[in-house]
Amino acid sequence: MDFLVIDDEKTFRDATCLLIDNEGHYAEGACSGELGLTQLKEGKFDAVLLDLNLGPETGLDILEHILTREPNLPVVMFTAQGSVKNAVEATDVVLLSISGATSSLVLPKLQEMLQQVFPNDGRA
Repeated sequence: MDFLVIDDEKTFRDATCLLIDNEGHYAEGACSGELGLTQLKEGKFDAVLLDLNLGPETGLDILEHILTREPNLPVVMFTAQGSVKNAVEATDVVLLSISGATSSLVLPKLQEMLQQVFPNDGRA
């Protein structure tokens, strides 16, 4: 699978891409929501990993743009500041768009959750 990782924190973005690569998939990083939307337009991705807190932008705003352009594209939202309120808001955005699959997760469980949401499809 090909993943787009949208996160303004370089260390986490790079570590996430490396983790995905180590699982036998391809990952590309974007340092902002705006850049991520541009990369989505220019490339073909199977899923997006999207940070909830992107500095001046919010992941919820970017999620709405993604689901408007690519309503069937799976989006996994994550945050270092876990909040049930934010997870519910993200889920509401998806439900309002009628399609798209979103999981909210907190960073310490990222690898475990990625393997559950996107099991290795046998590609090396």
